[in-house]
Amino acid sequence: MTDDDTSGHVVTTDEVAKLAVQLAATRVKDLVPHATIAEAIAPLAEKCASLGKEMHLLLLGCNTIGAIPSLKQHISQEAQKRVTVLCTSEVWPSDCTPLLWTLYGTYARPGDLDNFRAGTRTLLGEYTDHYARQRIIDDSRAELKLQGSLANAVHCDRLDRVVEQPGCGVQMSLL
Repeated sequence: MTDDDTSGHVVTTDEVAKLAVQLAATRVKDLVPHATIAEAIAPLAEKCASLGKEMHLLLLGCNTIGAIPSLKQHISQEAQKRVTVLCTSEVWPSDCTPLLWTLYGTYARPGDLDNFRAGTRTLLGEYTDHYARQRIIDDSRAELKLQGSLANAVHCDRLDRVVEQPGCGVQMSLL
């Protein structure tokens, strides 16, 4: 970049307006295959395990539990002992996503996620109770097949402890 703040690539206002219109017209998500996610994460999980480090993987979004079989397939059994995964098993209200990681830095400790789990479960319960008391209609929650706290749709477990049951899906501990 030169001193006059010009870079090699200049986007005109017409191009910006055209891109803004395309973005506004977008109404679907581009799905990333679970295998692609697992292939990208596996080398980091293996490296962490080889260094004796834990890896905490927060899969935020809707039904991220679906990525677990691919993760188990791509990450070695030995490395799975060092990987803890937090994921959801329902359609997930996007405004709740920050609630799943906001307490992580404060409470997560090597070998101990108990305070993080308890704090996040409490926070999600307070969120759920607040909306119920206010009688706020949350369209994203209408898709949930869940009764009670949103925390009942969040799972957190070490990857080697997760069990895949044919016809039953993934079995793992709740938050």
